[in-house]
Amino acid sequence: MLWLVLSAALTPIAALVVGPLIPPGNGSVQAQGQVFDNQVLIGVSAPIIVFVLVMLGYTLVVFHQREAALEGPPIRGDSRLQLWWIVITSVTVLGLAAFGTYELVKDGAGGGQGPSATFLPSNHNKAMDVQVIAQQWEFTYRYPTYGGLETPHLYLPADTLIRLHVTSLDVVHSFWAVNLGSRPMRTQGSTTSSTSRPSTRWP
Repeated sequence: MLWLVLSAALTPIAALVVGPLIPPGNGSVQAQGQVFDNQVLIGVSAPIIVFVLVMLGYTLVVFHQREAALEGPPIRGDSRLQLWWIVITSVTVLGLAAFGTYELVKDGAGGGQGPSATFLPSNHNKAMDVQVIAQQWEFTYRYPTYGGLETPHLYLPADTLIRLHVTSLDVVHSFWAVNLGSRPMRTQGSTTSSTSRPSTRWP
């Protein structure tokens, strides 16, 4: 009963209040999708965490041995309880795996797809290309659409599908555009592509 009350009270708070506070934010369509995923994961996890904590507290209070006692008979366990636990946890994990896979396919797995992406967003052929050139200790941004214009800062139009081509001139670099929900990594001589649709103009 206590578990039901606490779960009913804390799950909406965790999903609707805490979930949106977790990065990456709402800087792009892909980032908004990740925030929604965080909310779902937290909403599913909250009752499980509450259950574990309630059972831990119950065990510490009820089964705390205050006096010396003889060893009791061996506990054989409850097969029905074990079966229910296996079924519930398996369904939960498989359900979250299916949900996560669908979310990746739906928006084209915008967090970093490699040179040959398996999943691509709709209209990806019309995306605006931006070359991200990494080197110690800076990034250079080249815009082929604008005649190869290069800038030391990233500028992106709002509500336009962007395809970032990240390459490195020297060592391994991680280009992390947090608000875009994108973090492709690249080594010298190779290129990683990542797509995002910014919600607002950058910067």
